[in-house]
Amino acid sequence: METPSTEHMASLAKASYVMGQKSVKKNKRLQETQDTIKHTNYIINPKYSNHEISVFQHKKDPKNIVISMRGTKVDGRTGKKDIINDMAIATGRAGHEKTFKRRKQKTNKILKELKPNSLHMTSHSLGGATQNYTIANSNILKKYINDGNTFSAKTFNTAHHPVFDNDIKVGKKYGKTLNKKVKHFRTKNDVVSIGLKTNNPFGEVVEKDEKYEPKKNSGLFNTIINHSKLGKIKNFTDATLHAHNIDHFT
Repeated sequence: METPSTEHMASLAKASYVMGQKSVKKNKRLQETQDTIKHTNYIINPKYSNHEISVFQHKKDPKNIVISMRGTKVDGRTGKKDIINDMAIATGRAGHEKTFKRRKQKTNKILKELKPNSLHMTSHSLGGATQNYTIANSNILKKYINDGNTFSAKTFNTAHHPVFDNDIKVGKKYGKTLNKKVKHFRTKNDVVSIGLKTNNPFGEVVEKDEKYEPKKNSGLFNTIINHSKLGKIKNFTDATLHAHNIDHFT
């Protein structure tokens, strides 16, 4: 029974963004998503996949399932809602957002209907937050895990607040079980997942060092801009986006 590698899990999480494209018909999004993951042993399930959640099944074992919850995609089908959800995390209200509850219910539906014998979850950014919320709050998933079924979960630069729990909290016994099954991967300079350093609800945090080298443009004008406040702000923004990129893990 195959457990996908960290690199493949990151690739599957990245593929969920393809399903979130705006103004692209579902059949085309499905094909483009499959093209993105052709180096893995998984294929996308068209029935249970949509712009929010992608479901993948192993080519040789359809009961071996991977669920990925898409992260923020500003230019996607629900870009405005994604931003609202990000703001909810920042203010500690994420547990009350419909997106979090809807993704939990969709996961319950997948478990009930597909009945996996091996379940893996992988998500990036906002998707990691909704994934952690689901792991913490879905009684159906909790029973699946506690019954000893094969389970693993990975997040990549997941959105997490350093103080507020956003209803992502578990009991001591369940948390001890999850600590062996969940890993949170983050780059050291990622500001979105920095909350994991002081407020990790469960699982192991794995940090990766990724250096950012700003582009050096020649010329007097570029030199002046780079040393100005505007230039410094741009460099900081570029460095922040670079640190948050899921490609560091694929």
